[in-house]
Amino acid sequence: MKINGVTLTSGTSGTSGSSGINGTSGSSGVNGTSGSSGVNGTSGSSGVNGTSGSSGVNGTSGSSGESGTSGSSGTSGSSGVSSVAYSNLGTIGGAVTFDYNTSPNQIASQNSNVTLTINNVPNGGFCTLIVTSTGAGNYTITPSGVTAKVANAGGGVIGMGPTGSHDIVSFTYDGSTYYFSVGYNFT
Repeated sequence: MKINGVTLTSGTSGTSGSSGINGTSGSSGVNGTSGSSGVNGTSGSSGVNGTSGSSGVNGTSGSSGESGTSGSSGTSGSSGVSSVAYSNLGTIGGAVTFDYNTSPNQIASQNSNVTLTINNVPNGGFCTLIVTSTGAGNYTITPSGVTAKVANAGGGVIGMGPTGSHDIVSFTYDGSTYYFSVGYNFT
């Protein structure tokens, strides 16, 4: 071949060059990261609870009963003192019975000493006996068969006033003992 007027002749082939030195192996590649775990599936939904039964129906209320009639009130006297009328025992002497059920208020004429039996007085009962002395007067009234206390040291015996006096014997009962007091010679 000719380049710029110069003929070029081909030369002999040169010897092959020695092989190149093998390069060092490269380091192992980095392992890849593990993949993430698989996603767990979602839990199934809970079963549906059944509905509760309805409450039973309440029955209707019965009608109200009729109200009873009230009893009539007893009359009360002034200061809570009984206003029950006096019952007349007549003339008394000897054995005499004072019955609260007849009346808690009684009146009598006394012509001798009296032994007094008391019946049916309730606990808290209050009684009055108006006595007019006749004859000799200054008689006694002795409660019989009961525990009795008499005001002013009477010792269980009630002394009455002189002839013609109007004496008021009052007594009350506490469930076990009778308590007596006397107002003398009302004129």
